[in-house]
Amino acid sequence: MGWLRQLSEFGGLVVVVVSIGGLALAVHMGSIARLVDWLGEQSWATWLALAGGCILLVWAAIRRLGNLSWIMRTAAASTGGASAIRRHMAEGMKSPTIYGQLRRLYGDAVRAANAELAAKGLPGAFEFVDLPGDSCAHEYGAVVLTLEPTTSAPQMHATSMEPASRGLEYSRFAESRQRLMRAWRSQGDRFREQQGDETGGNYVLRGLGCLDTPNGTALSLDVAVAAYGQIVRTCDALINELALFAFLNRSGVLRTRTFLRCLPWRRREFERSEEEADLFLRPLDRAAGLGVALVTILQEERDDTDPYVAALGTRSNDVGTYPACLHVIPAGMLNTRGSEPGPGQSSGHEVPDWFVTTTMKSEFFEEWYDDLALERGQLVDWRGYVDQRWQLELDERPIVFTGVAFDLLNMRPEICGYVLIERFGGKLSWEYLSGQAHQQYDLAKVGDIPPTDIVQSGAAALRLAQQAMFRGTG
Repeated sequence: MGWLRQLSEFGGLVVVVVSIGGLALAVHMGSIARLVDWLGEQSWATWLALAGGCILLVWAAIRRLGNLSWIMRTAAASTGGASAIRRHMAEGMKSPTIYGQLRRLYGDAVRAANAELAAKGLPGAFEFVDLPGDSCAHEYGAVVLTLEPTTSAPQMHATSMEPASRGLEYSRFAESRQRLMRAWRSQGDRFREQQGDETGGNYVLRGLGCLDTPNGTALSLDVAVAAYGQIVRTCDALINELALFAFLNRSGVLRTRTFLRCLPWRRREFERSEEEADLFLRPLDRAAGLGVALVTILQEERDDTDPYVAALGTRSNDVGTYPACLHVIPAGMLNTRGSEPGPGQSSGHEVPDWFVTTTMKSEFFEEWYDDLALERGQLVDWRGYVDQRWQLELDERPIVFTGVAFDLLNMRPEICGYVLIERFGGKLSWEYLSGQAHQQYDLAKVGDIPPTDIVQSGAAALRLAQQAMFRGTG
């Protein structure tokens, strides 16, 4: 009976609009009686014009009330509205249909990207993430590009330390989402309301390509720098838009074209990409912020029948996207600290080969041990501090890189890897639910976690870790 409810709601809106219009005419003409007399004197053409006007008014009202950006802007104007829409978005993320819809939406772009990478000689291809579980397997809204497991991070070349090509436009995009974030920040605690949602330099992907090396063709990342606000406006905002749409949509699975038309911010990325492969290989029409996702795996005295245990944490309700969802620990953004060009060095340069590894180590201590000095960027010798602590507490255990993942919800790339440790410990940071410890999962059976309960890039990182850890075991 959902269609009947929708029809009744539409009819009610028509009645409201017509009533308002009629009342306005009555006021203008002085009385209801004079309005009735006037209507009785009109020709059929006038009646058609009035009917057309009412239809246009109804359509304009529907378009206005159904505009996702307008809904966010309105909700951000009040404390109650901001809290309510946050709950509604969290509910929308629990819709099981949106993840399959995204896979169908990006299917052609994935195939186009794979054809281009194959033509350039890169071994491997983008694959949608499917995780086997104990009793079932799930399909996730993410794709991965698998690399040979290595302790060397993919090579990054910064073509420019200036903002990406459309920096000014990025800084004004999705303003309603940013207003909502500021409203949520004001309801937070500790120092987070002063953190801001706009500033801070982060690496963004401009091109994903191939590099000839003595060992064959390798993956290379062409990067630039954009402000944090430009990234969340053009990428993370896509999650908020999708979550709100999923909450409002009660019609189930939509045709792919209809689905995209309902998401104007996401549709913009498709319309501005010259080729379908650009969505993954040359994301120049968004600030595709690079991130890292590291799977922490417990290594014990074990035989071949004992599972590898992966640690996941439940994200806090204070985060802007994916609240109360499981995620790998740690995960974060690739900001530029410690990698900026020195005096006299050109803006185009190779990002130091230690940078990604050190960033992963830094995120490890920020999230596993709630290291506020690292989180607030208060250290002069950031690299030295991180490396020394890693040596003391983890005995220089290596980080193994496994591939690159794209979360289809925000279309941001993340460099993935894993680290084997002897014990879990520490206090999780504010990004995870307060007072709740991490959760341990058999790495071979993480597919028991449904897509609605986990960050999609986290599922991708787990899949890459599975492939690396169980390679050759069947």
